[in-house]
Amino acid sequence: MIDLKRQAELREAIELLYFSYREFTAGPDRILAERGLSRVHHRILYFVGRSPGIPINALLAT
Repeated sequence: MIDLKRQAELREAIELLYFSYREFTAGPDRILAERGLSRVHHRILYFVGRSPGIPINALLAT
């Protein structure tokens, strides 16, 4: 049997995670946008900085 109270608690927890993540990333997203960049660019810069010389196919696999 499905516990409706538990379902509501889980839904609320998921919503809190979503809004927390959105707030957590808002500042960095603004900084990136000021530079004409997005999260994709940030991920590329991160992995290239971490592994200089990484081949494009390896970068695409991350």
